[in-house]
Amino acid sequence: MAFFLLPKAGEVLADPNLPRNVNDVLGMDDALPQTWMSAELYLVTWMALLIILVYLPTHFLLQKICPTPEQAAAKHA
Repeated sequence: MAFFLLPKAGEVLADPNLPRNVNDVLGMDDALPQTWMSAELYLVTWMALLIILVYLPTHFLLQKICPTPEQAAAKHA
């Protein structure tokens, strides 16, 4: 939602306390947006990398060390 609703990186704001570029959805710099790919492609790439590099490994690790109640019952039976 931040990508669509908040001001873009580098925009001059009437209220300097208004957040912009929340979660780095427009690039890693608040002063200027990244320029090496379109903003939409950057957002999709950023989301895909987070899923692949953070979410999935965490999911598989927790699945391994935290069994479901059925798996735990089967293991102790």
